Amino acid sequence: MQASPSENDIAQILRGISIPPQPQIMADLQMAQAFDPPDLGEISQLISRDVSVCGSVIKVANSPYYGLNKPVTSIDQAIMLIGLDAVINTVNGVATRKNLVDISKLNEMDVMFLNRFWDGAEDTAKIAQLISNQLQIENPNSMYLIGLFHNAGIPLLVQSYPNYRDVLAEAYTDTETSITATEDKHFNTNHAVLGYYLARSWKMPLFVCDAITEHHNLQRLLSEGASSGGPMLNMLCILKLAEHLVGLHSILGRHELDLEWQCLEDMVMAYLGLTHDDIDDLLQICTEMGIGQQNPG
Repeated sequence: MQASPSENDIAQILRGISIPPQPQIMADLQMAQAFDPPDLGEISQLISRDVSVCGSVIKVANSPYYGLNKPVTSIDQAIMLIGLDAVINTVNGVATRKNLVDISKLNEMDVMFLNRFWDGAEDTAKIAQLISNQLQIENPNSMYLIGLFHNAGIPLLVQSYPNYRDVLAEAYTDTETSITATEDKHFNTNHAVLGYYLARSWKMPLFVCDAITEHHNLQRLLSEGASSGGPMLNMLCILKLAEHLVGLHSILGRHELDLEWQCLEDMVMAYLGLTHDDIDDLLQICTEMGIGQQNPG
């Protein structure tokens, strides 16, 4: 992380862009989780107060992703059958989608883009969690959180700039400049910086905030510290592999080739100790889950 920006720097970065307040349910659940052990009854009551969030959690719990033998009909059952962490992850996703964007102020194309964006974010979170679990590197639920939130600055830019989708598409085709540098050139800020301030404002764990800031700097970080490794490199390598498997370059950048992954592939695979056969196996799992693409570029 670079030195902390001044108040004036922050004002310039956020000029014309509003960081929305944290959804109340997320704040309440963070407080409830702070107890050791957490009060599962209180957590269940908090979720049940929001009808749409409660319904979404039950719907996710009953999806083929979990393959339960009997249907879930309450939050208590969901916590018991799929686990507290999975329920909280679902709440975070639903609450973020509900509170981050006012779709009434967007045109039809932006709404369609954001619908694809949210689906891609949730798929990236699931695959990052899966990779973490299979490789036994970092906490799988932490990786879900990073996968879900790492691009959270994008909806803020979609709302603020009518041409943002086109700039993002340009960024994904530029092999000479990073995606965030292209955004900086057009808007004097980028989605990683805005995502960092959103995550800090929403009291996300510091490692999530830092991963958001650095997620387009992995090539530099690997070149500087591949020999020593560490949690940040672990998390970002898992994240980039998950992005590639999901096909975010197609969802966000409307591009057939994942040019960022092409620059990172050899380093990430070597760092994680993976072979091309391992990647094929992960792709097969994604296909079985209905996620991503069969032949990413």
